[in-house]
Amino acid sequence: MIFEACRCAWEGCIRSVRDAVQALLVLGATALSQQRTVREFVVINLSDRADGDGVFQRLAQVLDLIERFDPGRLRRMRRYCKRIYIVPGGASEGSYWRSTNACALHVNHILSDSVLSVAMTIVHEAMHARIELAGIRYVSGRRMRIENACVRQELEFAELVPESGPEMQEARMALARVCAGNSTGTI
Repeated sequence: MIFEACRCAWEGCIRSVRDAVQALLVLGATALSQQRTVREFVVINLSDRADGDGVFQRLAQVLDLIERFDPGRLRRMRRYCKRIYIVPGGASEGSYWRSTNACALHVNHILSDSVLSVAMTIVHEAMHARIELAGIRYVSGRRMRIENACVRQELEFAELVPESGPEMQEARMALARVCAGNSTGTI
């Protein structure tokens, strides 16, 4: 019990330092990056892709899909997540950056995957924002429960969209991995 409390405190300290460094780096990069407001989200392109206009247009299509099939969700997402960063590739398709209250989406995911797949990623990451803003920290002891809640939100959204079978199947497989405790990295 004491070990678990110490480990959670240590994780919190590391996370705070990482968040502060990340916020400083992102704020510096933001000043030099292309920015637009897309469907009431401040979108900042931190990627080095030359086709910036295409990335913003594609993101508009993604947000339009969410608005068309679940407008209430999009309104809530705007409260939880103020910005969307477009970032160079990485290990996952997206992540929630607590330090800047932003959803980070990988540029290749936005441009290469289906509009629905990117929308589901935003829904997932916005759920992380909602959980964080409720005061529930993402520590190892809570990881599976938090990821479970986020993937379930993806599924709830996808069920509203016609012909979402392949994306729903992928989310169900991710949920099964989370429930089995075999998930690696961010889903």
